[in-house]
Amino acid sequence: MLPKILVPVNDSEAAERTIEAIIANRERFPVTLTLLHVVDVNKLAYRMIPDFQVEMIQEKAMAVGEVTMQRIKERFNMAGIS
Repeated sequence: MLPKILVPVNDSEAAERTIEAIIANRERFPVTLTLLHVVDVNKLAYRMIPDFQVEMIQEKAMAVGEVTMQRIKERFNMAGIS
């Protein structure tokens, strides 16, 4: 039974090094990985932001997270990892 591996990703330097290491050592990993990108939408609600803009900011943060995930997913796919 192949292990299941969860890879937390974001735009940090640490995440970039992790991605590069996984790709460089892909023969040691299962063909399928699970990527995780967390957006804490509760931390995006600041007291200085009007209520009507909080939802817009949360939606923007989620959209940026989706773009990040797609970009990283494509890198893994090009390396033969799904």
